[in-house]
Amino acid sequence: VEIILNSKNYKLTCKIVFDPRYEKVIETSCIGFKEDKVKYIIQNCFKEKGILYTGKTSR
Repeated sequence: VEIILNSKNYKLTCKIVFDPRYEKVIETSCIGFKEDKVKYIIQNCFKEKGILYTGKTSR
């Protein structure tokens, strides 16, 4: 499942890929304003909830 988040205030788009087989988020990517900071925050939220995939092939 792929989720696209678009910011209305800034030029920023984030893509989140969720794998229902693992019930985990397997990929997060952001393009635009402060993309690295936003990606880091999103990944930490998923990590705190225990749904960020942390296998050898995670991105």
